[in-house]
Amino acid sequence: MIAGAFSRPDCRAELQAAPRCKRVNTVKYDARGLFFAIGFDLPNNNSAEFRAVLFDLDGTLLHTVPELAHAANCMLAELGRPPLPEALIGSFVGRGIRRTVSSSLAGVRDGEVDPELLARGLPIFERVYSEHPGSRTEFFPGVMEGLERLHAAGMPMGVVTNKAGRFTLQLLDIMGLARFFGAVVSGDTLAVQKPRPEPLWHACAQLGAPVAETLFIGDSKHDVAAGRAAGCAVWCVPYGYNEGELAHSLACDRMVASLAEAAELICP
Repeated sequence: MIAGAFSRPDCRAELQAAPRCKRVNTVKYDARGLFFAIGFDLPNNNSAEFRAVLFDLDGTLLHTVPELAHAANCMLAELGRPPLPEALIGSFVGRGIRRTVSSSLAGVRDGEVDPELLARGLPIFERVYSEHPGSRTEFFPGVMEGLERLHAAGMPMGVVTNKAGRFTLQLLDIMGLARFFGAVVSGDTLAVQKPRPEPLWHACAQLGAPVAETLFIGDSKHDVAAGRAAGCAVWCVPYGYNEGELAHSLACDRMVASLAEAAELICP
């Protein structure tokens, strides 16, 4: 993907209203406001500051694999298929429910199945997943501490996820996270999903935050790719899903052990 093919939203009118907290890398734009380069180094003396922070949901804020695996295995049972290990289903997570269902039915990541079978399986999965939302979902360590610290500092925050909107909003509400976020962009909010940059741009526009001064925190290669294309700085947590691949293979700007550590770095 050629980053220069996308123009960033212009939120200069809201620039003065947003708080400033530290950031650690540089993003460059050409004269037309098109993203063309982002620094990979982490200079210690960079004085630029973040105006907003965006988060991925599954694998970054919440450990949702047990709940997704339960729904997937209930679907497989109703269709007369054997269950799959939770860890394997976890490697299917990150590109929306449709992809998770398709891979679960195929038994392999990125597996494709007959459209008729997918059409039968998807509503079963969605029905089970919506029956007891949040019952098998947990916070990752440091999430609440980090969000509370950023919230207390007045930092605008948003969620950008590939999860369908009805499940995203329901889960944020049940887990008590909705109060933190001024923007929620789900997998069906726009016509495209991560790793395309538009969901991040949409969240920045909702928050009134300049893209070049926004941080995106995620856990997967898709989050890194989305942040790079959008022109955001990208930090990653090591405990997420990343489709079964090692977190330390991610070419992010910084790896943080938890959101508590991230908040301490952003707003010391």
